[in-house]
Amino acid sequence: MIIYPVAQILLTCILSCIFSIHFYWFLGGEKGLDASLPHDINSIKKRLSNTSIRMLNALLIFPILLVLITLIISIHSENSILTPFQQQIHLYASILFILRGLFGWVLTRFSKKPDFKRNNTYIFSPLSLLIGFLFLSLIFFNSH
Repeated sequence: MIIYPVAQILLTCILSCIFSIHFYWFLGGEKGLDASLPHDINSIKKRLSNTSIRMLNALLIFPILLVLITLIISIHSENSILTPFQQQIHLYASILFILRGLFGWVLTRFSKKPDFKRNNTYIFSPLSLLIGFLFLSLIFFNSH
């Protein structure tokens, strides 16, 4: 069925873009970072040293990078170490992204930043829902 390869391609493209943005932030880039966080980054910078910010950055973004790499590999794994766990990975990813999409709109209430509210409402939450449903389609339309 054509749905499975289309979902694979879409997920690979979307997750690769998300990975690239997070990797840029992991390396210290700041463009777009403030608009993607519910809290003001400048107030965080005032309270923490540069070393603390780098450590926090590594602790928060590195696990996201690992998850994204795992998801991208699991989408295309035919004979890899992830193959026996492929369905479970896709199920957990779909649950995670669908919950992020649904509860993302709740997050907007607690943020005072208009840029984050707009991005979360029109980009982050809908994109999370799309990713979640694409992972569900990998489960339901798997021909293996």
